[in-house]
Amino acid sequence: MIFTIKMKWLPLWFILLSPALLSAQKKVIIENEPLVLVNGFKTNLNSLIINPASIDSMQVLNDSLKTLPYGLEGKNGVINISSKKTARLLTAKDILYQYKIAAKDSNLRFAINKVVVKDADKILIEQSEIFTVNITKDVIWVNAEDANAGERFINITTQSVKNN
Repeated sequence: MIFTIKMKWLPLWFILLSPALLSAQKKVIIENEPLVLVNGFKTNLNSLIINPASIDSMQVLNDSLKTLPYGLEGKNGVINISSKKTARLLTAKDILYQYKIAAKDSNLRFAINKVVVKDADKILIEQSEIFTVNITKDVIWVNAEDANAGERFINITTQSVKNN
């Protein structure tokens, strides 16, 4: 099975497989996106930030018999990642708590490196990859029809952006 990709920037899966490109991480729009599991947590390629050195193993399942146990969610393939025990992976809920986001701001939408995240429930970021978390109005819209002037966001800036 081949994943069809419409490139806006570099895809995360390519960066995961190429540690030298980690700092180039950007947003990608993927058609026929595979199911992505990290330690059993369902995420997607745009909401996953993990240092390649923190990956213990990665399986790419694209054979229909191997993806059958995953049902319709796995019909476009499955990427199953196991992190090393030392990796501290944070969900959006963890980030709210860890970075002491005020209760009044906890319902704001998320952005990663100023790119709006479609589904915050799929955010999974290695804590060591987070540079800062702040509230901002300065974001990049992937879909112009989603733009809301003046809307505030919880923005997660990663180490790769800080270092550029």
